[in-house]
Amino acid sequence: MQRWIALATVMFVLLGAGGWYFRHDYNMKRPDRIWCPIPVDKLEEGDRKKLADQLGRQLHDPARLAAIVKDLQLTSKFNVASEQAAVADLAGRVFVELGTADSPLGTKVPSLNIGVNGTRRENALLREISARQMDDVWPLLGMKAPPKKAF
Repeated sequence: MQRWIALATVMFVLLGAGGWYFRHDYNMKRPDRIWCPIPVDKLEEGDRKKLADQLGRQLHDPARLAAIVKDLQLTSKFNVASEQAAVADLAGRVFVELGTADSPLGTKVPSLNIGVNGTRRENALLREISARQMDDVWPLLGMKAPPKKAF
């Protein structure tokens, strides 16, 4: 009888560990987004849309994306064969959209969200890409970049 109890205990421990592993693996494959909201409350709605479209076209420029791929060695991190494939993959991940951001006064203000899509497993890489991408955004907007903070 004690052998069956010991066997059942081992079986439940292994079942629990396997369940935890598969749940963890499932959660790591879920979508993740990292973005930087830039408040644009001083602009009208039509101007915000034009700015978002213009900035989206500029950020999807293959030369700009190739520079990001080279700076962060994304060819090896995305596990692709060539730099052009990494640029194409990054182009599919980059987004510019209109959204809202919290203001220091606690209210919501319209914002321009600039960021990168990926999975939770790639969260640290997405943060690096987003930070590098923002180095290109500030000059495009004609603004001085704020001081960088460590993640």
